Amino acid sequence: MPTTYTIHEGEPSGTPNIAAKGDGRHPLDLKVDGVQIYAIVKDGQIAGYEGERDGRPVETVTLHEVRQGPAGPGTSPTMRPVNCYVCICDDTCQCYPVDCPGGR
Repeated sequence: MPTTYTIHEGEPSGTPNIAAKGDGRHPLDLKVDGVQIYAIVKDGQIAGYEGERDGRPVETVTLHEVRQGPAGPGTSPTMRPVNCYVCICDDTCQCYPVDCPGGR
């Protein structure tokens, strides 16, 4: 049975300056249904996201919405992320905007 993903629009949740806090696991201003979302920072960039409820890991998925960027001289067009979402998955996945891992 396919998984249903529900996208919640809005501004990225608490991630603009999170990488400046240094490497490690940092809580976001995003807590949904008791699930706290954390940004994982490595080498000064967001490397990914994790979810936790009552001290236990929760399944999360990061979705990347991509668009084709322009080709440069002698190069092919490239796909680039334009929006990213962290999804909290149970029977369905509820997805919330975040900054893309590695930058936008």
